[in-house]
Amino acid sequence: MTFETLLVALSLREHDSTLVQYAGMLARRIRPQRILFAHVAAGAGEAKAAERRMREAVRGEAEGFGGAELGYAVAEGTLLDALLDASRESEADLVLVGKGHGAVQAERLARKAPCSVLVVPPGAPPTLRRILASVDFSAHAATAARTAAALAGAEAELHLVHAYSAPGDNEALREAAKARAEEDYAAFLRDADVPEARRHLRPADDAPAAIEAQAAEIGADLIVIGTRGRSPGAAVLLGSVAEELVRDAATPLLAVKPKGATLRLLDALVEEHWLSHEPPGPDRALDALVRGNRRFAISEPVHPRFDMATRARLASGQRPFAIVLACVDSRVPPELVFDRGLGDLLVIRTAGNVLDEVAMGSIEFGVSVLKSPLLMVLGHDRCGAVEATCSMLERGERAPGSIQALVDRIAPAVAAARETEGALLPTAIRCNVHLQMQTLMGSEIIREAIREGRLQLAGGVYDLHTGEVEMLPPLAE
Repeated sequence: MTFETLLVALSLREHDSTLVQYAGMLARRIRPQRILFAHVAAGAGEAKAAERRMREAVRGEAEGFGGAELGYAVAEGTLLDALLDASRESEADLVLVGKGHGAVQAERLARKAPCSVLVVPPGAPPTLRRILASVDFSAHAATAARTAAALAGAEAELHLVHAYSAPGDNEALREAAKARAEEDYAAFLRDADVPEARRHLRPADDAPAAIEAQAAEIGADLIVIGTRGRSPGAAVLLGSVAEELVRDAATPLLAVKPKGATLRLLDALVEEHWLSHEPPGPDRALDALVRGNRRFAISEPVHPRFDMATRARLASGQRPFAIVLACVDSRVPPELVFDRGLGDLLVIRTAGNVLDEVAMGSIEFGVSVLKSPLLMVLGHDRCGAVEATCSMLERGERAPGSIQALVDRIAPAVAAARETEGALLPTAIRCNVHLQMQTLMGSEIIREAIREGRLQLAGGVYDLHTGEVEMLPPLAE
């Protein structure tokens, strides 16, 4: 992993001297092409003074920055949002932030930034004599270890630590756990192409505390830890161990995110920003669903907006940007299919994604009260409700109990499919989506919102194999 562009977040406080010195030391070691020093100002009138103070702080680094091109940027807004925007616009590979901004802000930036983040505590010496990489034998841990090795080079000692769970007080079980950890350690070093390093194993119930203890024991100048990368947690999020270390560690900490994850996550980060701050229009709302489904389909979801801050904000009210009428099929949960988070979607699910009076009322509530700008009908291939309807109609039978109500509502779609070229079931599924869209247009509330440009009606069919949603043509006017 290479760091060609560094973004250094300055607070214009006493801690900046530590951060500038650390940035200089790092630049002389890794030789980036560009370093951008950024400050988030309270107002536009402070921009010139802030840039002047940043330049003065940078001039104080007598040993220079390894020949890197230096730049300066002053942004307005909240600290987190402004720094996220700056990291995106500068295409930064590494963000340096001091805990002078606050431990919570540092953790949030490390969690959401689309690149690696280095958190520097106040007073940290600008030196790299011993580097400690925490490994859990995963792919992202291997990336972190290789990054640590590159930083160490021939000038610093490289140490690897693995904190393993040692069960209870039973000595035999503890020895067995240690033996397994040693075997896994050896396999990790062999298979992950990790350079030779001093290895440490620590039994621990509290992994962050064990890592900090190891760092203190060897006198580490830097802790390097990976994110969850392409695991189900997604690269935009840190693992719980990394988050706790970012908040609490007294040693500088580098949270490494795979370089390939950076560009894939930018869209999600931008979406999260505007979904949190501006009501989206219909086109933007549909674009967010399409982009989210693309991430889901390639198994790189980011699972946005599940954090504590989102829960607290939503406690006072909701503003879902899309209403989704979907099937009850357990394999097609809209929140996952579109990679959305809390408060994003108002979901109504019925077998065969069919409408009844209660479903219509729920949708009209979303349109008229919650002001959602997008309404989507989502079908899926191999839909059991549509398939059962085809079968019942073919045999001239009635379905048992209230299932017949579903057959009655889907039957017109099957009839339309018989008049269309193509295999019956997939054609009927598409016709059923359009049928429900046509039924929705029978609502005056929905028609009025569409006429006024406040609402867009869309339809799609989800593929169980690929995970992709095919958008269907809009209804003819």
